[in-house]
Amino acid sequence: MGKKTAIVVACAFALSGCNIIEDMIADKVSEKVAEEVIENALENEGGGKADVDLSSGQVNVKTDKGSFSSGGNGEAKVPDSFPDDVTLPKNAKVRMAIDGESGINVTLESEETPDAIASFVKDDAKKNNWVQKSAADIGHAQLLVLEKDGRTLSVTVGSDKQGKSTMIMYNMQKAKK
Repeated sequence: MGKKTAIVVACAFALSGCNIIEDMIADKVSEKVAEEVIENALENEGGGKADVDLSSGQVNVKTDKGSFSSGGNGEAKVPDSFPDDVTLPKNAKVRMAIDGESGINVTLESEETPDAIASFVKDDAKKNNWVQKSAADIGHAQLLVLEKDGRTLSVTVGSDKQGKSTMIMYNMQKAKK
């Protein structure tokens, strides 16, 4: 390769690198603008001060009234306020989490069968002294309602439409004051 060709190739790589950097900057600016628009909308709707984070493929929203986390191409984050006396299934991916004024909702996805997950939930509840109030098996889903210390925990376990994974929904109502 001649000296001129090498310079042209080097310039082409440098310019293409600039385009990559420009794209990265544009993406970051777009992300920040979107965060600000969502924050303003939430604040205008009476949600109080809002903090929105759209980085790392997730949507994380915190307001004075609660928080929301959803894992777009990753996992969502379980709220810090999720009770210590409820064990989530290992290897289950957290797909969505909401921490609101009245309670906490966490949705997970697992490759385990619905029966295996339901059995895990029942065993964990017994180990952590939750009282089973009701249970229902409606074929494609199982529902378990538990109580402890003035709190109510509803757990729904079912397979997705294709039957390839199990969805688990925890709904924890906060204790009544």
